[in-house]
Amino acid sequence: SFLTSNAARSYQESRHLWEPKLLEAFRIGFADGSLLTRLGRSPLKKDLRALGVLTGSGRELMGGCIVVPLLHDGQPVSLYGRHVEKPQHLYMPGPRHGLFNATGAKDASRLVLCESIFDALSLLLMGEPGAFPLWGTNGFTEDHAAFLRTWTGKDLVLCLDSDDAGKGAA
Repeated sequence: SFLTSNAARSYQESRHLWEPKLLEAFRIGFADGSLLTRLGRSPLKKDLRALGVLTGSGRELMGGCIVVPLLHDGQPVSLYGRHVEKPQHLYMPGPRHGLFNATGAKDASRLVLCESIFDALSLLLMGEPGAFPLWGTNGFTEDHAAFLRTWTGKDLVLCLDSDDAGKGAA
């Protein structure tokens, strides 16, 4: 389980993001690499390969990653993974779909667009309910645009990294 994984906890603590209630609220998990063993000879392997959870070679795509569900209308439509041992961000194959914290941000008077889910988690822990991540500096999707068309708040804040990519996107 995510909450008992030393690797996941150590990574989250190193980012100052170890807050079990917040992690549980967003259904954040950890892919410990045991999925294939747990599935055994299950016919679900074929479906998981079709979805991209398992690669064509049968490897667990997000093994070793903190895994976050991306939602549309409250339902998971994709996954984001952040590897705990290397600087790697993973998304499901194909176009990016789904949002993180759309439910919390929809009623926020201030929307804070940031680069990543982990940036948004940091902002949430600091009391910013309108934290709303893009998928990197070039990660603005139609799902983000649709959300913004319905958002009724007053202030839109860009909170991007101060590197060249963040400055260019701003």
